[in-house]
This record gives sequence, C-alpha cells and structure tokens, in this order.
Amino acid sequence: VGGKMADISVIKGLYASITALGVVLALFVVAVHNPWTAMIGLFLIGAAGSAIGPALQTRLMDVAHGAQTLAAALNHSALNIANAAGAWIGGLVIAAGYGYTAPAASGAVLAAAGLVVLTISVLLQRWTERSHAGDQHPATDDVHDGWCISVHILGLRLDFALRPWTRSRWFSRRRLASAG
Repeated sequence: VGGKMADISVIKGLYASITALGVVLALFVVAVHNPWTAMIGLFLIGAAGSAIGPALQTRLMDVAHGAQTLAAALNHSALNIANAAGAWIGGLVIAAGYGYTAPAASGAVLAAAGLVVLTISVLLQRWTERSHAGDQHPATDDVHDGWCISVHILGLRLDFALRPWTRSRWFSRRRLASAG
C-alpha cells in the first residue's frame, strides 16, 4: 500500500499514511477495551506505520541528490532513534499514571507533530526551489570544482562543501604563517 501511494504522489502518500497512523492510534485508545476491535486496531496500526516507509525513503532519495547513501543511513538512524524515543515516551506516560492506553494517545500526538514537520519541510523545499530557481545544486557541480556532501532530512538541505580553491588558500595561508 505504501509503495503504491509513493508511486502516485510521494508527498500526498506521506500525508495520507501519517494521518492514517494518527487516526488509527487515536481510535485504538477506545478500541483497546474490546479484544476484537483491539485486534483490528493493531493490524491497522501496523499497516499504517509500514505505509510511511516507502514514501519517506522515496522523498529522501528525491531530495538527496548526490548524497543518497548518506541520506539513507541518516534515515535508518533517525528511525532507530524514533523507535527508542517512542518507547521512552510511552513508558513516561504510563509511569505518570495515565494508563496503558496513553502510549497510543501520545503516538497520535506524535503523528500530528510529524505532519507539522512534513508541512514545514514541504514549505521549505518550495521556498528554496523558488529562491534558487536558476542556481545549480552544489552536489551536481563538476567534480573538478570540489566536493560537496548534501544532507537532506525531510527536505531540509544542509550542504557541506570543500572546494579546491578553499583548500589551496588554507594551505597557502598556513605556509605563509609558518614561514614568517
């Protein structure tokens, strides 16, 4: 399901799957009191959660340009951190006395926060594309112009560039400082 949604539209697929996960988690708070609805809810949580992956990975590959391997590694690391943080937050709300349905409610709130982050990411990407319409992306520069690592996290671009002229200027300044 997630792959088909990503094939149709990556951004719409992300919005649909994150929204579906938030809604299913919110409904699970009520559905957990009946074994049959709880079982259906668990299935839907798994389906909605796994539907996010293909669209998220496709979005990262689309915006990563020349640093797709780095983006994929960061995506995997971020998902591991999110997994640990979700378990920690779930433990906090249970320990605070909100009950065993509270982790699902906190998950719904986190899904809403994910929609906010996605919206900011899409708006930043549109703003960047408009403001740099004629610019060439550093990752697509000629190899002889230097090296550039571009990190994209949900559309937010961070560029780390090392250009030969910067390197040679640094070396020449260092040589001058050590010679004098």
